[in-house]
Amino acid sequence: MAVSMSDANTSMHAGLVSPLPQNSTQLPQEFVEADQKHLSNAELESIEDPELDFPVLDLSLLSGDKKHHDEVITAAAEACQNWGFFQIQNHGIDQRLIEKCKEEALRMFQLPLEAKKRCDRPPGTSFGYGSNTWVNQKVQHWAESFHLQLKPMSNVPAMASKLFPDQTSSQQFSSVVEEYMETVQNLAIQVVEILTEGLGLPPAYFSQHLQRERMVSMRLNFYPPCPEPSKAIGLRAHTDPHLITILHQDTVRGLQVQVAEKWVTVKPRPDCFVVNIGDIFQILSNTRYKSGLHRAVVNGQFQRLSMACFLNLPLDCVVAAPPELITTDCPQKYRPFLWLEYLKHAYLYHPITGNDRHEKFFLKPSGDIPVAASSVH
Repeated sequence: MAVSMSDANTSMHAGLVSPLPQNSTQLPQEFVEADQKHLSNAELESIEDPELDFPVLDLSLLSGDKKHHDEVITAAAEACQNWGFFQIQNHGIDQRLIEKCKEEALRMFQLPLEAKKRCDRPPGTSFGYGSNTWVNQKVQHWAESFHLQLKPMSNVPAMASKLFPDQTSSQQFSSVVEEYMETVQNLAIQVVEILTEGLGLPPAYFSQHLQRERMVSMRLNFYPPCPEPSKAIGLRAHTDPHLITILHQDTVRGLQVQVAEKWVTVKPRPDCFVVNIGDIFQILSNTRYKSGLHRAVVNGQFQRLSMACFLNLPLDCVVAAPPELITTDCPQKYRPFLWLEYLKHAYLYHPITGNDRHEKFFLKPSGDIPVAASSVH
């Protein structure tokens, strides 16, 4: 992780922390987060209250009797209403596969900067190596990330061949990463059906539209130790624009969710995946489910790795809450729109809150937009 800072300035659009001197004790100015909304302070301090522990759902109970099945469905729905986040255990994914994917991710991040830059992700593009998320972002995240796509067409082998000229190393990376993403996408579809049932709808109401085509991607995030963690941010506060996110984090704390104006740390559990509702599921649920505001903080001692898989509808799907969820007490909140239209705006500007991104999709007061007959087409 070593080139000169003068070299770093030429590639800073990607928000790279790789060029920083390894023994630096001062945070370079381009990484200093001046906006206090994204840093800890008196009003938004990180708390660890046992009463605010995130629900941990045991998916093995779904195959038991109806009582236990219904308890899991109810707990998942309540978590999405109150938090937008929960954790799942006994999810059926082999821990050895998780560890293998983590090893490949770390092997990739430990490559020389010159190798990683062969997959550089310029502003406004979706896939490759970099850090910054939003086009208008001025302060650099204290992080490196690599965004890969599995569906509708995998770019993993092509990215791997750029990272690792050696064919054996390239094939090892791509085979492990694709197997992991395939497995997690199946888990994500199962979780979507659990949450759909929690809305009182048939489990396959939404997931049936994922059978024709779906978008599946994964963002690998690496947060090195930071010389001045109180001044930096690993990932600014945001909501995910997706349908659902399935994340695995290592044993180092860093993921925080905002609850009741407090930042709550999600305690890492190697045996669990973290599930969070994305904007699209909030919209499909007609705001019954919450797309939770979250961020990643950094520390001065330990590196941290997370792997976030995103499940999305096809680009040509019309997104709208189904009629069953539109009532007098809960009227339609959003106009119907294409997922492609939403995606085009998702990363243009960093939202102050998740709802900032939603404003252009709110249902117009004129009432001239008809209620969609179904949620996706």
